[in-house]
Amino acid sequence: MQKKAASLMPDDALASLADRLRIRREQAEAACRLLDPGEPGLNPVFIAHYRKSATGGLDERTLRRLAWAREDQRAIAALRQRVRREAERQGPAADEFARVADEAADTETLRDLLDLARPGRRTAASVARERGLGPLAEYAWQGVADGPDLAEQAADFLSHEREVRSAEDALAGAAHILAERISRLIPVRAAVRRLLWEKGLLVSRQSRRAGRGAKPNPEFRAYFKFEEPVGHVPPHRVLAINRGERSKALKVSVTVPEETLLGEVMPMLAPPEHRFAEFLKSAAADALRRLVVPVIEREVRRRLTEKAEAHAIDVFAVNLESLFLTPPLRHTRVLVIQPGFRSGCKVAVLNADGGLLGETIVYPHEPQRAWLEAKTALMAVLRQHGVQAIAIGNGTGCRATEELVSEVIEENHLDLEYTIVNEAGAGMYADSTLAKEEFPNIEAALRVAVSIGRRLQDPLAELVKIDPRAIGVGLYQHDVNQDRLKASLEEKVQSCVSAVGADANRDSPAMLHYVPGLGPAQIEALVARRRADPIRTRDDLRGLPGWDDRAFLQAAGFLRVAGPNPLDSTRIHPESYPAAERLLARVGHAPADLKDPTSAKALEKDLTGIALEPLARDLEIPMLDLVDLVGALQHPDADPRARQARPIFRKKMRRIEDLKPGMWVKGTVRNVVDFGAFVDVGLAEDGLVHISQFSQHYIRNPMKFLHVGDVVEARVVTIDTERQRTALSLVPEAPPPKPTAPKAVRPESRRSRDRKAPTAKPAAAPAPAATARETPTESPRSKAPAVERRVTRGEPRRAGTRRPARGERDGRPAPRGAKATGRDKTPAGRSRPEKGPPRSRSAEPRVHVFRDEAFQEPRLPDEQGRPKIRWAHYESDLPEEEPPGEFDAEMAEAVEQTEAGDASDASEDAKPSEEENDTV
Repeated sequence: MQKKAASLMPDDALASLADRLRIRREQAEAACRLLDPGEPGLNPVFIAHYRKSATGGLDERTLRRLAWAREDQRAIAALRQRVRREAERQGPAADEFARVADEAADTETLRDLLDLARPGRRTAASVARERGLGPLAEYAWQGVADGPDLAEQAADFLSHEREVRSAEDALAGAAHILAERISRLIPVRAAVRRLLWEKGLLVSRQSRRAGRGAKPNPEFRAYFKFEEPVGHVPPHRVLAINRGERSKALKVSVTVPEETLLGEVMPMLAPPEHRFAEFLKSAAADALRRLVVPVIEREVRRRLTEKAEAHAIDVFAVNLESLFLTPPLRHTRVLVIQPGFRSGCKVAVLNADGGLLGETIVYPHEPQRAWLEAKTALMAVLRQHGVQAIAIGNGTGCRATEELVSEVIEENHLDLEYTIVNEAGAGMYADSTLAKEEFPNIEAALRVAVSIGRRLQDPLAELVKIDPRAIGVGLYQHDVNQDRLKASLEEKVQSCVSAVGADANRDSPAMLHYVPGLGPAQIEALVARRRADPIRTRDDLRGLPGWDDRAFLQAAGFLRVAGPNPLDSTRIHPESYPAAERLLARVGHAPADLKDPTSAKALEKDLTGIALEPLARDLEIPMLDLVDLVGALQHPDADPRARQARPIFRKKMRRIEDLKPGMWVKGTVRNVVDFGAFVDVGLAEDGLVHISQFSQHYIRNPMKFLHVGDVVEARVVTIDTERQRTALSLVPEAPPPKPTAPKAVRPESRRSRDRKAPTAKPAAAPAPAATARETPTESPRSKAPAVERRVTRGEPRRAGTRRPARGERDGRPAPRGAKATGRDKTPAGRSRPEKGPPRSRSAEPRVHVFRDEAFQEPRLPDEQGRPKIRWAHYESDLPEEEPPGEFDAEMAEAVEQTEAGDASDASEDAKPSEEENDTV
C-alpha cells in the first residue's frame, strides 16, 4: 500500500502539498492514500470523523483543501503534457520547450509556453517575414558595432514586388518582427505579470459607448471614477465591477505606466550602450502595448474574478452552515401563516412532529380587506388546536400579516409569541416530487405553508429538501460559477448533516442524500426496508440491497438507530464498539447505562477528569480516537445546534416610527457580507450594521465575528423613514468626558526653586552683558521686561544651567512637559493639549453576540436599565492589522450604498413575490 501510494504521488508532489497546507508530509501521504479514488476512496467527512489517528487529526476543511490541491496538481500535470505535445512541432526548439515545461511550477508559465508552442495566426510580423525583413530585424537585434546604421541597412531590403517601397516601410516591418519576438520571451511576460500585480491599478470609468445599453446606470455610480491597486481590491468590489462591465455601464482596465514597464523590460533586451537601443525601445513599447499587456491584463482580471468568486462562495457556505444549524423547536404545535394579498394568507397548523392538523385561508389584505373576519378565523384555529407558537413567512405582505397577528395576541391577551421565518425556496419545494409524495392531496400553496412551519420546528431536516442555491444568504450569488457554488454548498450541507446525524427510520430521503457514502440505490433500499419493517440495529443495514462494505463503513456512524443497543443512537462508529465496551468496563459501566438518565449522569462524572494517556496505553486505543470516544460517551445526545442562538419571538409588532437614535434593539442576523451584516429587528427592512460598527477594534473578516442566526443587541444610529432604512451599531456610545477638577497647587520646594530658570531683573539694574549676552525684550503677554538668553553655537554652557525650552526663549513660560534639552515639538506660544480621562470599561462593547440564552448568567442591569449580556469573544475581536488608509468620504458612502443595494437585492431575490405566491 505504501509503494502504491508513493507511485501515485511522487515525493516532490507530497512535499509540495504538505508545504501548501502547512501539515506534515506523513499527514499528507496518509490523507492522499485514504482519499485515493481507487482504494479505499473514502469521503473527507468520514476521514475527519473516524480516521483521525491515521491522518494525525486533520479536520474536514484541511482534507477538502488537500483534495482541491491534488486536483490542481493534476491539472498542472495535464497542462504540462499538452505543452510537450505542442513543443514537438517546434523542431530544434522542442528540447528547450520541454526543459522549460518541466521546470515550470505555475499555471501561468505553462499557459505562456502553450501559447508560444501553438501555430500562430497570420500577423503583421509574419507578413514582414514573408517580405524578407527577417535579416533586418536580426541586424537591429544584434546591434553590430561596425556596420551601417539602420536606415542604410534598410535600403538594401527595398522591393516593389514585396511591397517594401521605402526604408520606413522596411524598418516598420522589422519593428513588428522584433515586437513579436519580445512578446514571446518568457522573462518579459513574467516581469509584466509581476508589475501588474504589484503596481497595477484596477480602473473603472463610466462607459461612453453609444447604442443599446449605454445609458448611465446610477446603480454603479460609485465606480464611474474608480481606481484601486490590484492587490487591494476586495472580492465583493471585483464582482460589482464585473457586473457593471457586463451591463455596459462601466469600462474596466488594469493600467501600469508604460515607462515603468519599459524600465523593467529593457535591461532584459539590451544593455544601455546597445547601438540601436532607441529602436529596440520603440519595438518593446509596441510589444507591451499591443501584444503583452492585453494578454496579462485578461489573466489578472481572470484571477481576480476567480479569487472573488471563491470568496463569495465561501461567504455563502459559511452563512448557509449557520442557517442549517439553527436550533430546532421541538415538541411545539405551530400555527403557520404564508402571507399573500390577492390569493389570501394560507394558514396551517402542524403538530409537534410536523404533521398537518388543519388548514384554512384568510383575506385580511387588499383587495378583500376582510380584517375582522381574518382575526376571528385565526382566533378560532388557535383555540381549536392549542397552538404554542406562530410562524409567519417573510414573503410579500409579511409586515401587514405581522400586524394582524400582533392585534390578535394583544386584544385576546394570549400567552403566545410569533417569529418571522425565511421562506426562500419554499415554492421550489412545493413543486418538487418529494413534496407531492409527502402531501399528495393538498395544493402547492398549502405545501409552502407547511414547509415554513417545519423550518421552524427542524430547519436542517426541511432545508435539505431544496437546492441550497435557492437560499439567499450570500452576496452576488448569481454572478459566480454556478457549478462550483453548487458543489461547495452541497459539501457544506453534507458537513452539517454529518455533524448532527440522521435518523435511519424517520428522516427523509433528501436528508439521507447528504449522508457520506450513500447513493440513490442505497437510499432507495433503506426507505423500502423501513416501510416494511423498522430498522432496529445498525447491523440491519449490512444486508440491504446495494449496501457493500464501503457504503456501510462510511454511512453507519452518521445514521442513528433507536433500538436495543444504546451505542446505535450515538456518534460512535460500529467498528469502535469493542473499544467503547472496554472503556465502559474500565470505569465500571455497561452500554445499557446510557439509557438510564441516572446512570448516564454517573458515567459522565466518572469519565470527567480521567487520565487519558495511561488509559490509551492500557486499552490499546489511539489517543485521538480515545478523546472522541470519551466525548461521545459523556454526551451521547450532543447536538451542535444547541450552541446556536434560537429564533427571536415577539408579541407585538415594531414600526420604524417607534425607533429613535440611541435606542437598543434585539435582532437576528439574516445575512453577513464583506462590508457588514443585515439584522432583522422586526421592521419591514433589515437594518445594516457596517463592519466599522462591529467593534471598537478593527475587524478584517466579518465572518469570524458574526454568523447568520446570531442574536445581537444593537444600537440605532440613524433612521431613514422615507427609504425604510436603519443603520445599526454594536458599539455603545462613548460616554462624554467628565470635567476634570483643577489640580491643587503644591507648595514650591526649595530644590525646585534652586533649579528655576533665571527670571527678569529690574530695569534699573541690568545684568552684565559680558558673560550672558542677555538682551531685554518685552513679553507679548505682559509689559514687564523679560530676558532672552541666546547661547551661540559651540559656546559652552555654564555648569548648572540648562537649555531653555522654546516657550521660554521669547519670555513665555515653558509648556507643560517640555524637555530641558533638545528641540521642543510644541509650537511657540501653544500649550500641549491636556489628556482626557482614562477610558472607562463602560465604553467597551457590552453586547453582543450570544449563542444560547439558556447558558447566560444572570447579571444586574446597567445604569440605564438595560440588561448586561455576556458576549462571546471571537478571534477577530482583537486587532489583527492596521486599518486601511483614509478613503474619500463621498466615494466610500457611494460604494457602501451600492454594496448595500446589491446585498438587499440578493435578499429580495430570496423572497418569493406575490406573483410567485399566486402561481404556487
